Amino acid sequence: MRRSVNIIAAGMLIAVLTSALALQFISHGAPKGSVDERLGNAAVIYVNSNLALVNNKETPIDSENERIAPFVEKNRTLVPIRFVSECFGAEVSWDAVSSTATIKLKNKNIKITADSSEMYVNKNLYYLDVPAAIVNKRMFVPLRAVSEALGKEVFYDRGLIIISDIADIFDPVSEKSVLDGIISRVNKLPSVGTKENLMQLLKEMTNIGTARKNEAVTNDVSAWAVSEAEGTNYSETNVQVQGVDEADIVKTDGSYIYQVSNGNVTITKAAPYKELEIIKKISFKEGSFTPQELYIDKEHLIIIGSVYPVYVRDSNVISKSKYLTYSQNRLAAYIYDISDKQNIILTREIELEGNYVSSRKIGNVLYLVANCGLNYYIYNEEDVPPVPIYRDSAVGDAYMQIPYEDKKIYTSRSQACLSGSRCFGF
Repeated sequence: MRRSVNIIAAGMLIAVLTSALALQFISHGAPKGSVDERLGNAAVIYVNSNLALVNNKETPIDSENERIAPFVEKNRTLVPIRFVSECFGAEVSWDAVSSTATIKLKNKNIKITADSSEMYVNKNLYYLDVPAAIVNKRMFVPLRAVSEALGKEVFYDRGLIIISDIADIFDPVSEKSVLDGIISRVNKLPSVGTKENLMQLLKEMTNIGTARKNEAVTNDVSAWAVSEAEGTNYSETNVQVQGVDEADIVKTDGSYIYQVSNGNVTITKAAPYKELEIIKKISFKEGSFTPQELYIDKEHLIIIGSVYPVYVRDSNVISKSKYLTYSQNRLAAYIYDISDKQNIILTREIELEGNYVSSRKIGNVLYLVANCGLNYYIYNEEDVPPVPIYRDSAVGDAYMQIPYEDKKIYTSRSQACLSGSRCFGF
């Protein structure tokens, strides 16, 4: 990481910060051929995505059912056995009477039975970490068990799965930008489209008529435009991909340091170093907001954090005689005008239902990702399932729902997950 002359002159404090942030760029291994060469005989999939790369070509995991995708259960990743096996030329047969899948590859004969933790490779018995499962009429098995049975290596990074003949096919540190590019190719989710489609999915996932439903988790992706930063003569912290800024607890513009510390955000004048001093401390009412990360550009400071949970009573979820009360966690982004360091002003507030997962700033757009757990009870067909809400002070104080057509969806045996997107003009 490059440091400008001004930052170095600011003294030991800045040097320590920048040195710590630079550690993540240390390479842990040399590349093993080009990306195309390494993916030329591999199967690449992504948790909860129905799109894959097979021999470096995009292909659906299941052309007949877009809901078929890898998922995580009990801290184990489960994958569709037929797809993974056929990627490497194996023959897969299914015995409906015994609910057993048989995979034949060269001199190997693999048998796995649904709801069983036993797997036979030829005549050898192996035990699975979690039982094989039938989900959406397809058999899923633990990732590493089937990969090893097929004689393959597994690479796993942030939900990205690469099954191939190469151990440690990528370096997750020095090749993070390469992996980000691969993830962007396979991280696809099928569309919700309508409320009716969502209702049908929830029916398939849960047993209507029980006293309580499984938990549904919502991934909300929101974005709004902010002023694009002009060129600078210093390196921004935590930037792994050219043009894509990542949030951090410490940022600098070459003259000032912005830092999340003890529930506050402090702005310190860092150059010239003889005038090193804290010029502003942005504090928040205790229990109302907890800052976690931030972004800066020439005119804006964006503080991202969690808003204290509130309890919501929603009459749209349950039939007329019942209501749902649940704890609503919220992610917030506060935008400040910092063009005048002596008069820093809060200009905009955005709240999104859910817990903070990640964010990125690309050019003049900031993307937020949140997970939202929805605990719901019995609903009738005419009831409206709860969907994520957001608030933008530039529009007003009212909370608005993210439309179904702007959402993506994936399912597992215990979760229905939505991914929605909205763009807020700044």
